[in-house]
Amino acid sequence: MSAKIEDTKGIFVRHNVNFSPKGAITHLRIQNENMLLALRGQTTHLQHIRLQNAKATDVPLPLTTHDRVAELHLDYNGHHAIVSTVTGENFYFNMKSLSLKPLKRLKNHVITAVGWNLEYSKETETGFILLGTNKGFLIETNITSNGNMIYMKILSENLSEVPDLAVTDISLHLASEEESERWVVFICMPGRLYTLTGAVNASAASQTVWTNVVSEPQPVLQSLFIFTDKLRHHCLNENQRASPSSFVVFPTTSGEIPSRYGWLTVDGVTMGLVDSTKTNGYEMIVEEAHIKHKRVEGRFDYPLDIALTEYHILLLYTDRIVALSLLNQRLAFEDSLAKEISPIVGMTRDASSQFIWVYTESSFFKYRPNDETRHIWRIYLERKEYGKARKITSQLSDQGPHQLVIKREAEKFVFENNYVAAAELLAESTEPFESTVLKFLKQNSRESRNGLKRYLELKLNKMARSEDKLRRDILVTWLLELQLSELAELRRSSTRDSMNGESRQTTINESDVNKLREELYCFLNRSIVNEMIKENLEAVYRMITSHVDFETHLYLATKLKDYDTMVKIHLLQCHYKEALEVMASQAISALFYKYAPDLIEVVPMELVKTLIQNDTILRPALLLPAFYKCTANPKLVAAAFYYLRHVVESGHADRPTHNFIVQLYANHKPDLLIEYLNKCGKERKKIPYDFEQALALCIEKKRNKCTIFLYCLDKQFENAIRLALSMDDIELAKECASEHLNTRDPNDSDLFFEDDIDNNISDEAKKRVWLLIARYMINKNKDDVASCMKLLQESSGLLKIQDILPYFPEFTKIEHFKEPLCSCLKEHSSKIQEQQKELANSTDVANEIRAKMEQAKTKYMVVKTSDKCFRCKENLFNHPFYAFVCRHFFHKACLEQQLDIEFTAEERARLSSLHMEEKKLQKEIEINFNKDVSALKDVEEQLKKLLIEECPLCGLRAIESIDKPFFEKGAYEKELASW
Repeated sequence: MSAKIEDTKGIFVRHNVNFSPKGAITHLRIQNENMLLALRGQTTHLQHIRLQNAKATDVPLPLTTHDRVAELHLDYNGHHAIVSTVTGENFYFNMKSLSLKPLKRLKNHVITAVGWNLEYSKETETGFILLGTNKGFLIETNITSNGNMIYMKILSENLSEVPDLAVTDISLHLASEEESERWVVFICMPGRLYTLTGAVNASAASQTVWTNVVSEPQPVLQSLFIFTDKLRHHCLNENQRASPSSFVVFPTTSGEIPSRYGWLTVDGVTMGLVDSTKTNGYEMIVEEAHIKHKRVEGRFDYPLDIALTEYHILLLYTDRIVALSLLNQRLAFEDSLAKEISPIVGMTRDASSQFIWVYTESSFFKYRPNDETRHIWRIYLERKEYGKARKITSQLSDQGPHQLVIKREAEKFVFENNYVAAAELLAESTEPFESTVLKFLKQNSRESRNGLKRYLELKLNKMARSEDKLRRDILVTWLLELQLSELAELRRSSTRDSMNGESRQTTINESDVNKLREELYCFLNRSIVNEMIKENLEAVYRMITSHVDFETHLYLATKLKDYDTMVKIHLLQCHYKEALEVMASQAISALFYKYAPDLIEVVPMELVKTLIQNDTILRPALLLPAFYKCTANPKLVAAAFYYLRHVVESGHADRPTHNFIVQLYANHKPDLLIEYLNKCGKERKKIPYDFEQALALCIEKKRNKCTIFLYCLDKQFENAIRLALSMDDIELAKECASEHLNTRDPNDSDLFFEDDIDNNISDEAKKRVWLLIARYMINKNKDDVASCMKLLQESSGLLKIQDILPYFPEFTKIEHFKEPLCSCLKEHSSKIQEQQKELANSTDVANEIRAKMEQAKTKYMVVKTSDKCFRCKENLFNHPFYAFVCRHFFHKACLEQQLDIEFTAEERARLSSLHMEEKKLQKEIEINFNKDVSALKDVEEQLKKLLIEECPLCGLRAIESIDKPFFEKGAYEKELASW
């Protein structure tokens, strides 16, 4: 099967198909590239052809001799077909399995029309469909792919109330896109058209074969056939009983509601609209034109069939096919059929491909729409239906008509002062940008300004190429300035009205301001605008600032996550708590460091609480500039103490922070300073504050107790005690002296480290401070000898009676000194005995060391002939060698190689220098035998000492190299890369 194009000029192009049927074609239907023919020859049979591959399959019809096919019906998806014969035999044909099944429940009904279900139809079942018969019966059913009728319900036996008036066409469609339960049924009978619409049983519509096994499913369309009043219908001829009678709608695709109809009757052809908004079926049919049949040689020339496209209705006659425009009913196309073509049988339309097929008993051909809309736009333009004209011209290859329509419609909108609508059109125009913009700038009105904004926005949307970047940025800047200016003007107007007491006008202006602001925010949210803003952020900020639009400034900063600017804007508006909220929510330390000095003076406690909440990200030292402002204001000082105490307790305080705390305590809470210093500890190296600074501050502010504490901390006990005695606080002086006692003597044999020696003071110094106290006490009260004697005990024996006797008056009674003097004499006696024992022990140790030295002189080592060098593994006696007491042996040369690896650069240099000196001296001796060899022996001795200082395998050097890396710095990466 092949097709040949006959004509390419008309709006419909005919394709002749080369096909030889196996009998006379009585019926032909095509949907979704599936063709089904009824052929009458020796036998009546069906032929299925898949147009995609021209594969044909014959299916015989089991008909009696005198029976023939009356009607052939095919659904829009090309899945299901129903064949009805003149004797009332009916068959279901599945287009996929190509199986034919008898429909016994429909016996004796000649099915003349089928309302196929576009929405619920599947390959496995038809969904609920409506059948019309030659006797006027209307039957609802649902047929599965194996020919089983799930249910069958006669909805009406005589809708027209005229006996045996046949149903010629049925169209079943959804009546509303929003309401899935509202359906419409168009039922055509000769001279009559019934339109039934309303809600259907939606739950029953989804029933399938497996839904109900016990009872038969309920019909879906039953409610449409229940009438409370007499059913109104459109009627062109009450007396018509036979053909021509046909009804078609457009479009016929799933999910779309028909918008146009064509109706063929004996009185003519009616065209019109289907108004799906109407809930009354009768009112849904809106007639636009009626064309009567022409008389030819005294007889009416009736069409055989009609078909409907989007803009034309096609009428098939016995000798021609014509297309009339649905808009003006003028002849748009005519194709005369050759006389040699056998009599025309009928016409069918494929909804999926839009082809119209015409067939005779022996052939068929098709018409393809060919730029069907080429002249439609002119009709719409004349009728000033610009929208429809634009829709058509936008699809034309020649854009001239489209530009003309745009220009005419834009002129109309400008005349009507509808600049926004004009802008939307002119954005599609090829008219120069400058001249178009001038049209908006001529009128300095709000409408023209809105039109200009819209025009610029639409132009901006079309600039997607990288080459358009500069123009994009210019348009974005222009649009932003327009919107900011308009918003500023409205805000000023609203402020003036508010000041004048015009509350109603103020409300209107505020509403306009909010609307404009929403539009501006939508504009700022566009990606193309964001790109420009990010690249020119400072310029954009300056533009917004020039209009004093804090709200927009804040919105943009929030959108860009520019938290620094957000805080700055809040501070400019004195919205301190909002600024704090931004800082707290983002937890960016830099913001706290930058703005804390400004906030501490206005919201001190709020700031401090926020700082505490974010203490994990903050360095207290960097916040000190803010807290330095607190020193002059008591309220701010309280906030500073609140924060700094938390910092100290949480362990986050560093040295500068501790220094500042000391300063605050010294200036504002001196009573608490000594407590704070005690908490920090009494080890100079571990205190968190700067000692010198703290001491200088305490001396300056005359915080004597704190000064004494710091003197003791620095081991300046003498200064501490002198200051305590100057305050006449003997007990405090004693505490300092007692603390002095706890320090260790640098001559103590238990001290092993120099650091210990640095921190310890001799007994002589300790005694000196106690003597200060004693002298002060004696001078203060010479008669209080008992207290002075008690001081000897308090000094832990450091003070002796002989130390303090010179300070007492000459005529002091001896009984007070008797007991201390006796104790002193006993102590001296025991010390002499201890020193004698130590001297005897030292003599014994010296004798033991001398004996061991004598033994060492006779010590030797046995080297076996089988011993080998630990480096080269050769026999040890092959070359000069060294033997270590740990029994590690090395040839001299091997030892030098081994040590060369382990030696430091300085040691390598010394080894090299000794070798050179050795060679030089050897040469000199070879030349002069009388030369003194002592210099050579001295060099060899130094070389030997350097080499055998310790064993390279188990000596101190080997032990220290245990944590040395195997690779030098950077060598590991190179080695790893080489693998």
